[in-house]
Amino acid sequence: MKVFPSTDEVNDAVVEVFERATSARGADILGALVPHTYEPEKMIHVFPDYEAEELCRFVNQFKGYAAESVDNCERTRLRVLVYCHVMEAELPPAIVWNLLRLIDGQEPTWDFVRVSSKGKEIPCDMPQTRYEEIQRLSRKADLRVGDILVSLWHNKLRNAFSHAQYITMQDGTFVGGKNVSPLTASAVRPSDKATPDRENPYLYRSTEVESLFNSALAWLWILVECYRNGTRPFKDGQFYNIPTGPIRWDKDRGWWGTR
Repeated sequence: MKVFPSTDEVNDAVVEVFERATSARGADILGALVPHTYEPEKMIHVFPDYEAEELCRFVNQFKGYAAESVDNCERTRLRVLVYCHVMEAELPPAIVWNLLRLIDGQEPTWDFVRVSSKGKEIPCDMPQTRYEEIQRLSRKADLRVGDILVSLWHNKLRNAFSHAQYITMQDGTFVGGKNVSPLTASAVRPSDKATPDRENPYLYRSTEVESLFNSALAWLWILVECYRNGTRPFKDGQFYNIPTGPIRWDKDRGWWGTR
């Protein structure tokens, strides 16, 4: 059986990083919560926030479909769809990464990169690399969030689903076919091949799919809750500094404004 982080573990890990960042850097956390760029000009961006709102609507819609379904296969497909959508979203990990940068004494930035051993900046443009960079910084700060997110991200499940390389069994079990199909099996690493004495790494029981689905939902909802709680103290009409300059909450527009 595969082991996944529980919803409580996810919740506690995300709350912990918000609390640590707030304690360490105070009002500086606003720069880790409001997307901004320096080039081609200094500005704040509303589009990631709109993307997050769309993600939440999508998740609620398809979560409802899964709850109403009486068909095991259909329920599994819907749960995997929601899981992938949540775990591939860019804003939640970017916020946590920026909070970890603050804890590490760095400034927030919205160009999600890692630095190679040769000092070269490499874009973290895939979920796996984003979660691994979060893991690196969180371990440095003795926080759990990175290990939690890495264990919650299952690339084999995502790839099998996104590339239509799977089947669903009558009981709702998800079976990825990359290591058994003659179309793809030759490209699979020996350690990922299905053998009689080793569990198929591309197989997810319906209970395991449900666990991943619930923990991914917990990741999204606790991030949204912490984000709202984190920005609320700054919505008092006063100007606060972020790296691109002072911003103030505009209640009429429902977004941040500059001087």
